[in-house]
Amino acid sequence: ANNSKGDDLTPFILACPPAACLEFGCPGHEFVTKGLQGCLNVSANIDTTFTVEFVVFDKAIPASVFRTITIISPCTTVQAPFFCPDRTCSSIDCDVRDRLAALTGVITDNIPPVVVFATDNTTT
Repeated sequence: ANNSKGDDLTPFILACPPAACLEFGCPGHEFVTKGLQGCLNVSANIDTTFTVEFVVFDKAIPASVFRTITIISPCTTVQAPFFCPDRTCSSIDCDVRDRLAALTGVITDNIPPVVVFATDNTTT
């Protein structure tokens, strides 16, 4: 963010500041200090959206912008694409994984093992 003189106001951008503190600048709510802490529910379900207000002052005049943030799945690998209610990624559908775990009494590892083949020409 720059003002009309070209001054960089980025260090002074506030992230989701409470309205009660806007009169005195909201110390501690600078985005560079707190990031989005307190602006989002980090335990929200996938596809939950939040609207976050960013405010900056230039000569005591506030300017604000709203941004929409959507929680997306953290499970983006081919090896473990399923995001489960226990907040883990799984290589198989979560319901199937949980039913298998109930049958065996063991919670299975969500990530497939890495197999390394020896190439030293020995036989067993």
